[in-house]
Amino acid sequence: ELLSRSDQESFIELNVKVAEIESLWYAGRKSGPDIEPLFNGSKININRATEEELILLPGIGPALAKRIFEFRKTNGWFPKIEDLKKVKGIGEKKLKKMKPYITLKK
Repeated sequence: ELLSRSDQESFIELNVKVAEIESLWYAGRKSGPDIEPLFNGSKININRATEEELILLPGIGPALAKRIFEFRKTNGWFPKIEDLKKVKGIGEKKLKKMKPYITLKK
């Protein structure tokens, strides 16, 4: 057995949350109060996140996730969350939607 029973249950729970977030995203409701319980208080570290993790953020689709990832690869880590606005396609409104779900801390 590769995973303990507890780890298997955590993995299943995480997959369910990802599926719920994806369904909200595809339904066009990728922001607002509906998405908050799915993050369960956790935040995505924008300096360590994969493109797939970035897509979970409100207002971020595959193309923008790729731009964030590539910007970070070229320019290094974001020293401040506001530096995300240097990425083409991220303005004040989009950053405001994302802010509750992102961090720079480990």
